[in-house]
Amino acid sequence: KKAREMADDASRAVPAHSQARHSYDTKGSTEFRRMVSLLTKDKLVEILCGLARDDPTLMQKIKEDVNADPSLCKIFVRSLSWETTSESLQKHFAKYGEVKEAVVVTDRATNKSKGYGFVNFKNAGDAARALKDAMKVIDGRNVYCNLAAEGNPNKRPLTSPSPSYTTTHHAPNPYAHNQAATHHSGASRGMGVGMGMGAAGGAA
Repeated sequence: KKAREMADDASRAVPAHSQARHSYDTKGSTEFRRMVSLLTKDKLVEILCGLARDDPTLMQKIKEDVNADPSLCKIFVRSLSWETTSESLQKHFAKYGEVKEAVVVTDRATNKSKGYGFVNFKNAGDAARALKDAMKVIDGRNVYCNLAAEGNPNKRPLTSPSPSYTTTHHAPNPYAHNQAATHHSGASRGMGVGMGMGAAGGAA
C-alpha cells in the first residue's frame, strides 16, 4: 500500500515538474527572442552563416525557408517598352530560373501597357540571380528591377516637416504689422499728451 501511494505521488509530480519546466522554457525563449531582436541585421547574418557552416542540416533549413518566402520571389520591373508583353517579359526572365508568372500591367480602359510589370519566380534563389544586375535590356529598352516588396524606388514618401521647426520657428502673425502700428501710434499719442501737459505746466 505504501509503495502504491509513493507511485501515485510520483505520477502526480511528473506533470507538475513538466509544467514548471515548460513555463521556464517559455519564459527563457521569450527573453532569448528579446535579446536577439537587439542585434543588427549584419550581426544576425554573421551568426547564422557561422552556425550554418558547421551544421549542414541548419544550412539546408535556412535555404528552404528563404526559397519558400514569397516576398523574396516577386520582382518589380519598371521602364518597360510599350511593346513589351507578359509573354516577352516571361521569356526574358526564364533564363534565371523557373518563372511562375510574369505580368505587364495594362490600363483597363485602353489595354495599353503602363510601363511596368511583375515577375514571380518559383524560388527566391532564382529571383536573387535575376536581381544581380538591376538594369537589363528588354525589347531594346533599358529596364530596372527590384524586389516588389521594396516598392517603386522612384516614388518617395512625402516627408513631414522636422519636429524642430514647430519648436524653434513660429508662423508669421498676420496682425503683427497692425499691432506694431497701433503700439507706435499709441506711444506717439502718449508722448504728445505728456509733452502737452509739460508745456501747460511750464506755461503755468
